[in-house]
Amino acid sequence: MRNAIAMLPVAIVFGSFTQPAVAADPLPRFSRLQKNDVLVVLYHSQGCFGSTSYEFTFRKDACVSVSVASLRPERKELGQLLLTSSELTGLDRLLDLYRKGQPGISTTTESLSITLLQNGKAIRIEQLTDDSGFSLQTKGLATFPEIARRLQSKS
Repeated sequence: MRNAIAMLPVAIVFGSFTQPAVAADPLPRFSRLQKNDVLVVLYHSQGCFGSTSYEFTFRKDACVSVSVASLRPERKELGQLLLTSSELTGLDRLLDLYRKGQPGISTTTESLSITLLQNGKAIRIEQLTDDSGFSLQTKGLATFPEIARRLQSKS
């Protein structure tokens, strides 16, 4: 009985989603978003030198744009950017790296929750965690903190 009660909140939280993302049914790549698709990325980084949390909302209209909000210490809208094709490809490569799940020795852990919205409804979600530290060492990647910094430097 105790296990059934412990699992109840999970069933309630995920009950409105059609199906969580699995390897056979991946989320669309940033570079291949369809018109009116929305990807919401909750990003959190925790390490020896502090922590950061952001919400990124990627939308495909004529171009792909991203709205960014800092979530610490309280929610603050940072603004919106249009992304280049090289940035979108860099984000695709970053998620490929996270999905490999390579072990590392970094003391920083990055956690992502990615939700695909279509017509305002959550269709799929994916949770990723990386503590490899490779995102800081691999060329050709775009990182979520880099995108946020572009907006923070404007404010």
